[in-house]
Amino acid sequence: MADIYYPTVSTAFILACVKASGKLEKDGIIKIGKTTNIILAGPQAIFKRTCTFRELEAGELTYENATGLAIRLGFMGKLLDWLYEHKNWKDGAYLEKAV
Repeated sequence: MADIYYPTVSTAFILACVKASGKLEKDGIIKIGKTTNIILAGPQAIFKRTCTFRELEAGELTYENATGLAIRLGFMGKLLDWLYEHKNWKDGAYLEKAV
């Protein structure tokens, strides 16, 4: 179950980042209902290369699923920028320089 204190993330944004990562198998995004399977390229067994998530209402997924994919596929910086821009949310304690 999703934590209510964390924001949700757009599925379209996550899928765009997955495609841009270059780690996706050809035709590696399979969607059945609200469940999406992402199959990564590589020589490992298929269960090690498969990432699965289920969409919430309004085409979004949980923060936990989004960060898991971002860490595994290397787009965590983009995700944090997206969260700040679209949800006005920062994770952790950031220090900003006074201007």
